[in-house]
Amino acid sequence: MVMKMERIPEFRLQNDREEWITHSQLKGKYGVLFFFPKAFTPGCTKECIAFSDIQPTFSLEFDYRDSEEEFRSIVPKVKGKEDPRVLWIGVSRDSPSTLAKFRSKHGLTIELLSDDGTLSQALGSAGIGGMVKRTSFVFDPWGMIRAKWDQVKVSGHDDEVSSFLKRVMDQDRSILSAIENRRAYRGIRKDRISRDMLDRLIKSAHLAPSCSNNQPWHFEVISDPQVREQIYPHLMAGNGWMRSAPVLIGVHGNPSADCQLSDDRAYLLFDLGLASAFLMIQATQMGLVAHPVAGYEPLPIKGLLGIPSSHILITLIALGYPSDGSELPEKDQKREIAARSRKPIDEVVAFR
Repeated sequence: MVMKMERIPEFRLQNDREEWITHSQLKGKYGVLFFFPKAFTPGCTKECIAFSDIQPTFSLEFDYRDSEEEFRSIVPKVKGKEDPRVLWIGVSRDSPSTLAKFRSKHGLTIELLSDDGTLSQALGSAGIGGMVKRTSFVFDPWGMIRAKWDQVKVSGHDDEVSSFLKRVMDQDRSILSAIENRRAYRGIRKDRISRDMLDRLIKSAHLAPSCSNNQPWHFEVISDPQVREQIYPHLMAGNGWMRSAPVLIGVHGNPSADCQLSDDRAYLLFDLGLASAFLMIQATQMGLVAHPVAGYEPLPIKGLLGIPSSHILITLIALGYPSDGSELPEKDQKREIAARSRKPIDEVVAFR
């Protein structure tokens, strides 16, 4: 198996019912796209039957099960139903009419597509003699290929692919590790952060949504030690640990550049928060600490950085590689290793 992270290419192919199927119909669905050389041959028949038999276990109810036991009790009830969220697509160079006979003879429930050569060529599955190589792909709801199998051996392949697909679905429904691991650590090493990494962080922040796509945010990326030294006197006393951070990022914007909505909803603050959150999650994913603070005097810092007086400097983010925290005062060292504190979920949510 080869791990992949590329997108399913655009295609428009006929299925065995002579309906046109396109890549856009895969959006929002998990699935398996597999190429088989020729209908009615023993290996291809075995493979297509095996995938047809497995398909019902990936039922719509899979998304909503409360337990593995409940899931297993549901499966027999949905056997034979088409699953709108998980697709199993077999592709060959056979004609639609041949594929229709193939489906009918063996009671196949998977989708069957007739390739004109373009899809197999695009995915590296084109074989010799006008046929395709036996290859399989797992894709996710965004059309990204999560795995590829080359030179497939039919025996046991259905279990291997379906097990991997289940792991992908379970993983994607878990809380992102970057969200779970993100903490407002104060222990930061002074090691330099490359410009390439800083560019990626800002690009991540810039991908955040905003009201009417106004993109009202501005970022001051402060890596110059002399500029940082001018900022330090304007930090609150408790934020002295920020002196170790090799980069500070100021996030600011003009309220008039964003939506002003009913009930005093000045959307600038929300949009700046979204951009900051995207940056912090990406930083965590890249092994960095990104600690936002509110404890500073904004007016003198705006003056130092040349930020217009009409802008709100909503936060400063201390950025750097994590340290063991031994350089911190004792109280901050204890914070570094303390359990994460959160209110009980039932205090902050209402399901109606």
